[in-house]
Amino acid sequence: MKNRLFTHTLSCCIAVLALALLDGCANYQVGTTLPRHLRTISVETFHNKSGEPLIEAEVTRAVLQEIQREGQLRLLERNAAAIHLTGTVTGYTLEPVRYDQNRPRSVSEYRAVVKVHIRAVEARTGKKIVEQDVVGYNTFSAVGDLTTLRRTALPEAARQAAHEIVNAVVSAW
Repeated sequence: MKNRLFTHTLSCCIAVLALALLDGCANYQVGTTLPRHLRTISVETFHNKSGEPLIEAEVTRAVLQEIQREGQLRLLERNAAAIHLTGTVTGYTLEPVRYDQNRPRSVSEYRAVVKVHIRAVEARTGKKIVEQDVVGYNTFSAVGDLTTLRRTALPEAARQAAHEIVNAVVSAW
């Protein structure tokens, strides 16, 4: 009889504990934290103040692809979108990361750095959602001529910057 009472009491305690733990998950949402009215976005071609020819097209393309890949926002034309995203590429540099051990003045690895200033506003109100500087990187071996390396490193650095840009817009709430 005592054993049965103990088992019943233990079962009740476990059930109450399980309910208390599950209650903590009651307000958890899977998916976006974006308000329903702000799930569409337009992206203007970014401006270029970096001095690197055509970098604005590469970064804009990467942002459009990242929005589609990420999936929380839907791309629309400017007159139909709830959010307007604009940006300016402010810099593109190659930074030496590692030097050759046998030739100390010879770079063996570079990092391509894309710097972008972004601004996202609500279309209806003009209210700023996010405005910040974003950086994208691509580290690569220094094999070949510097001009070719600079050009081939750009797409990945732009993709990294695009990931940070979309994350900044989506995480603003």
